[in-house]
Amino acid sequence: MLEVRHNRILPADYMKLRSRCGIEPCKEISAVGAIKQSIYTVGFYHGDQIIAFGRVCGDGCLSALVCDLMIDPKYAGSKLMPALVKDIEDYLRETVNNDTEVLVKVDAPMDKLFARFGYKYFDTDYELVMKR
Repeated sequence: MLEVRHNRILPADYMKLRSRCGIEPCKEISAVGAIKQSIYTVGFYHGDQIIAFGRVCGDGCLSALVCDLMIDPKYAGSKLMPALVKDIEDYLRETVNNDTEVLVKVDAPMDKLFARFGYKYFDTDYELVMKR
């Protein structure tokens, strides 16, 4: 059964998922700081194992950055990424101001997913950062 945890992600879980996703390891102190200083974190768990993660950084008023979106490769073909993005978008819609600039660093095919939530490329000549 899938469990969704908000703002209760352990840095050790974050580090394990990074490793399973092939992302360069980070020091524990960095993972602790990243999780602690995020304004929102979400993790999807299967049993006691984290299988998806995302977070929002920023000041909570004028700027927010959606980052560290990860899905365990075993679940890559599932519908977890759209569910993860929707969870983050629900949080943003409930908490940030209309003038908050929300950014996300993306590449294909993630750009199509974020476009469904109203994101557009910040600079169409350099299609890397999207905002809404």
